[in-house]
Amino acid sequence: QAAQNFKPYPQFGSVMLYSNFGHSSFHSGTVKLEKRMSSGLTFTTFYTHGKSIDEASDDSTAGGISYYNRRLEKGRSNYDVANRWITYAIYELPFGKGKHWLNHTNAVVTKVLGNWQLSGIQSAETGAPMTFTQNGRLPGTTTNVYLPGAQRPNMAPGKTYDDIKLNWDRRGPCRFTVACALPWADINAFAIPPSFTPGQAGRNIVNGPGMLWHQFALSKSIPVTERIKGMLRVDFTAPFKYPFFNQPSSVVDFRNPQTFGKITSQQGGFSGLGAVTETMVIFKVEF
Repeated sequence: QAAQNFKPYPQFGSVMLYSNFGHSSFHSGTVKLEKRMSSGLTFTTFYTHGKSIDEASDDSTAGGISYYNRRLEKGRSNYDVANRWITYAIYELPFGKGKHWLNHTNAVVTKVLGNWQLSGIQSAETGAPMTFTQNGRLPGTTTNVYLPGAQRPNMAPGKTYDDIKLNWDRRGPCRFTVACALPWADINAFAIPPSFTPGQAGRNIVNGPGMLWHQFALSKSIPVTERIKGMLRVDFTAPFKYPFFNQPSSVVDFRNPQTFGKITSQQGGFSGLGAVTETMVIFKVEF
């Protein structure tokens, strides 16, 4: 509780030491299948399996269990995504001038319904890893005295990393009230470490929620003059309304277990990867 008194040089406060202490490595393999444009269709899909390992994932101050043994922090990177599958395709619909159907130069219906292009993107990936920390003590026990540095829990007797994640139901009951929502992780897989000992649970030991995201667009080129043309495009982001979520709460506190392992928010911005459901109609003029 008075860590300053137990430092090698207690007359000094925090001493910042900058150097290339960390070490990282990344390995991956990719399989790609591509269909070049023919019959109005171009298609590309690729799968990547990789692993990123480091001792700190930020180019800044590095924390951890101990300053004197950085290897204790060696684990999967914060941004490690083990599996990623991306697919994108463009298909020129067979309607309009020069196409198989509605090939009538002056027909109004040809100009309205012809020369549309459909495109789509699919992104599927496993979740980024997460680290569990601990706070407080077991109810009814004396105050634990922790070492300086990261405070992480022990694994409970007989429990392994495979026992942390529960079979979480994203549509489960009471999902809008945190106190009674179904937990994504099991707090009983952990235990509070004894005083003066670092927790045994490692860094980035379990994958968080993954992602399955789609985006479609329907566009039409509209010639105005030889040099000027317009484009009408309708974008559909996450049309299947399949939500994907941020990491659950990961602080092990047996005095307040109601919030542990609960997911309280979902990912998504406006139009980037992971965006919430959006439909946009865009018209632009090109020269």
